[in-house]
Amino acid sequence: MGEMGQWGKGWNRMNRQGYTVSQLEMIIAGAGIQTQAVAASLIWASKNPTEEVFEIAAKLARANTVDELWGAYYSTASREVFVATVLTIIHYDLLAELNNGEYYAWIEIKYEGNKYWRIYPSKTRK
Repeated sequence: MGEMGQWGKGWNRMNRQGYTVSQLEMIIAGAGIQTQAVAASLIWASKNPTEEVFEIAAKLARANTVDELWGAYYSTASREVFVATVLTIIHYDLLAELNNGEYYAWIEIKYEGNKYWRIYPSKTRK
């Protein structure tokens, strides 16, 4: 089973608990288990879908490789940036799993003139 399957199982298990956003924030801040921190972040994002978090995730997806994102995962101090980083890593891993290990950026996000634009690149990104 790939990481996506493992994180999906963690998400299902934790989502059934019905944690509040504040409880999820405590789990995110204190979790030493990667699967638990990722699952809590995904649930937090679904319960508290702020535009800021998704804008940060779009910028991260546009500007970073997966290795750079894992560096951010372990070093970021802001909860919003941490959750956005998790969302971006999940995006990369899901698309890589759907494409047999290769990441194809089907849609990328470009930030220009205070707006976000979808672009459809033709390059393969690993």
